[in-house]
Amino acid sequence: MAACEEEFRVEIEEGEGYCLVQMAGEVVGEPVYNDLRAVIRDCLEQVGEGGLVIGELTRVSYISLECTGPFLGASRRAADNGRRFCLAGTLSPSVARKLGPASGFPRVIAFYDSAQAALAPEGKPRANLDR
Repeated sequence: MAACEEEFRVEIEEGEGYCLVQMAGEVVGEPVYNDLRAVIRDCLEQVGEGGLVIGELTRVSYISLECTGPFLGASRRAADNGRRFCLAGTLSPSVARKLGPASGFPRVIAFYDSAQAALAPEGKPRANLDR
């Protein structure tokens, strides 16, 4: 039986001082890696200094380990240029395994329960991704 793959989709929502990158489907393969890296890079430029780019993962059903690279690159690029990058959303079990404690993501990239929590002045990052 062949595996059912969900096509990767991305939608961008821009607001004052932020850019929300809403991903859906399976985040896998070199073309998706390249597209994701380009989208996040463009958003980091658009938000300007002090701005926030949020990678929303709620509708992502699967992510390959290689496709987590754009998140790490975005975190470094944001920090080097006076911007912020974070991840948000409720994770599927397979995505949680790739971004969980063993991967180092909770310590490297802030992760919020939702995009709204990331945008809230009092918003606190999630302590871990085990849920």
